Amino acid sequence: LLLFAPNFVLSSVLAPDSPSLPYALPYLRIRALSFIPALLSTVGFATFRGSSDTVTPLKISLFSNFVNAALDPLLIFTARLGVPGAALATVASEFVAMGAYGRSLSRKGLLKFRSLLSMPSFTKLQPLLLGGAAVQLRSIALNIVFLSVTRSTQSLDNTGVAASAHSIAINVFQVGGVVLLALSTVAAFLVP
Repeated sequence: LLLFAPNFVLSSVLAPDSPSLPYALPYLRIRALSFIPALLSTVGFATFRGSSDTVTPLKISLFSNFVNAALDPLLIFTARLGVPGAALATVASEFVAMGAYGRSLSRKGLLKFRSLLSMPSFTKLQPLLLGGAAVQLRSIALNIVFLSVTRSTQSLDNTGVAASAHSIAINVFQVGGVVLLALSTVAAFLVP
């Protein structure tokens, strides 16, 4: 949907006459390329966290964010790509993170590339699917809330000021969420 029907996806947030649409459309098309690498990076992060290693994901995250921060000005301003350049920088950083997680997981023996070709049985997956259902339900609920708030914010004005303020507020919220998640993760390790 993100890659082949971006107009449909964006219609959940932007009105058809939104001045943001010409910028959002190429951004979403390019960013859709990083869906699989981002998904695999999330699995890598969870794998290390599950094995009580929080340092490796922190290093990988710092490095991939540094790649993104370094590529942003190069692609946006030097290469004069603008918004698509920002998307390309993020895609590149997601691929870097995916590669770093794959390499680190392989080195620690947590990933064997030959096992990627075989699918585990449903009986082995069932506990993971049942345990992860609540987490997925929470994630879907949060995304629906963020989606509806973003849609409301986008429709407030045609200048983009409200949308920009909302983006800044969301980033502040996410930083607070990272701190809160870090504290709860530490507590989950220390309390037991």
